[in-house]
Amino acid sequence: MNADKKSKKKAKNLDKNALNLSTNSKDKSKKSAQKSAKNLTQNSNENSLNLKSNSSKNSGLNSAQISSKNSPTNKKTFWPYGILLSLFAIVGACVATIIYASNYPVYEDDSFLSKYQEVDYNFNEIKLKDENFKNSYQVSLNLKPQFDKKKREFFEVKPAQVLVFRVAERNDLSKKASDINATLLLTRPHTNKQDEWLQTSEFKLANKPFKDKFGKLSTGLKKHSNAYTFTANLSNLAQGRWQLKLKLAKDENSIGFYEFNLLVSEP
Repeated sequence: MNADKKSKKKAKNLDKNALNLSTNSKDKSKKSAQKSAKNLTQNSNENSLNLKSNSSKNSGLNSAQISSKNSPTNKKTFWPYGILLSLFAIVGACVATIIYASNYPVYEDDSFLSKYQEVDYNFNEIKLKDENFKNSYQVSLNLKPQFDKKKREFFEVKPAQVLVFRVAERNDLSKKASDINATLLLTRPHTNKQDEWLQTSEFKLANKPFKDKFGKLSTGLKKHSNAYTFTANLSNLAQGRWQLKLKLAKDENSIGFYEFNLLVSEP
């Protein structure tokens, strides 16, 4: 009997221990579940807080960047530099033009064998004197004239040649051609670097044969319309185009100006 009682007590004790163990395990599992749930909620809250802080920071940075880009003070404007560069370029071009113009030679207008200022100031008077001379005399060059494609007259000459000019009186007995002064300039059409003043010979009577009062042929002095010649020498001219500027002065009121275009060919 005692043995049965003891065995029953042990069994009850075992049952109690099992119940206690189960209750303890249940309590422990509840506590661990509660702790894990708390940890999860805390982690989720922390993550949400971090996300919010990061998003706020990023939004702040983006807004700051956008505002800095849109702010007029931080924009890089290049148009003032462009204006300065254009001004410097204009000034440099003006300086270069002045330097080039100062180094470029100034050629005088030699159409009337005078300075440009003198011709411009006395142009009408010069033209009147020229007209007076050409009304009294006829001047020619003893060479056969030729014409280019633009119908401009020129004379073909050799590099070294004697030129003969003929001055014929018109029907005015008081306009003798024997005492005319001749000035002759040899030049190039577009430069005066090779200008040369040519010496001319004295005027010589050069009438064509005519019948005198006795009916004989003569080349002497006539009563009117006498012709005279003078010469000038060309020496070692370069090939190409040249010009002769001739000035013939009878008196202060009668001065003629002539221009002859020459083409120097091979010798």
